[in-house]
Amino acid sequence: MKNIVTPTRSSCRLPVRLPEQTGGNDEAAGSSDIFNNLLDDRSNRTEPMLVEIERRLAQAGIESPRLEAQLLLALATHVRRVDVMRGALPVLCREQLLELESLVSRREKRVPLAYLRGYQEFYGIEFKVAPAVLIPRPETEILVDIALQRTCPQSNARIADIGTGSGCIAISIARHRDQLQVIATDLSMDALKIAQHNVNHILSTSSIHLLQADLLSEFATGSLDGIVANLPYVSPGEKERLQPEIRTYEPDTALYAGPDGLSLIRRLIGQAAIVLRPGGWIALEVGCGQSDSVSGMLEDRGFSAVFREKDLAGIERCVGGIKPS
Repeated sequence: MKNIVTPTRSSCRLPVRLPEQTGGNDEAAGSSDIFNNLLDDRSNRTEPMLVEIERRLAQAGIESPRLEAQLLLALATHVRRVDVMRGALPVLCREQLLELESLVSRREKRVPLAYLRGYQEFYGIEFKVAPAVLIPRPETEILVDIALQRTCPQSNARIADIGTGSGCIAISIARHRDQLQVIATDLSMDALKIAQHNVNHILSTSSIHLLQADLLSEFATGSLDGIVANLPYVSPGEKERLQPEIRTYEPDTALYAGPDGLSLIRRLIGQAAIVLRPGGWIALEVGCGQSDSVSGMLEDRGFSAVFREKDLAGIERCVGGIKPS
């Protein structure tokens, strides 16, 4: 294998930090009246700010405007959301008000909240995220559950996370199975840099190796015991039905995969049939309505005991199988 980024060792700490700012506070020049008034109002009361932020977010089509108003105010003032809810805020200085206006303006443009905050929770861990990687979703936690169910705590099996992005799947598995050999791959070096950051800041010790690779192209025949993958599975025709946050700001390379959305999954299954050891397993996240097609692909490639797992919405979200011994 080549281009392995060797993880360094560090104490276990979570990457809760503000994202890098782009463009300064230029948006503040067009701030609403209440923000302009608050610059000259030493009281800076919490509730009027929340009401105005909530109004603007609702007008922009945000689904939970009150919640997000609280989160943005907490982010701008470096306090907890509970402090905002209690009204326990100090008087905001000019810089904080301008930062708040900048955050609200970008959220009105549907920049994802996770990108504004710079992190997203997944499997009880906070992961650094940026526009180079897909934002982790709760339904993807099913892949971690499957991997943990198929490996015992003392297992030293070799598992690959293909298309790792932020590294959330690989790191979550490694945190609960520290004897596993986990290889996390991505074609994007920008994504691998974010994954490396998360490895360094979340795992105190790690057997994770990061590898720049096109799917399983760098793996030898019969070299893996298990594969997990949350690959792109959206077709171009579905783009306009996606939320603005997804279609405008999340990376296209992490979303779209050929006319039917299954071109990468199809390739991966073909490679997995060669790279997995006999008795090895694969688990794939799929889109709504794709489970039948992907199950058929696995069976056509000789996989047995094909299984499906539903998410909390009742959608068959993960499909997998076992390479016969």
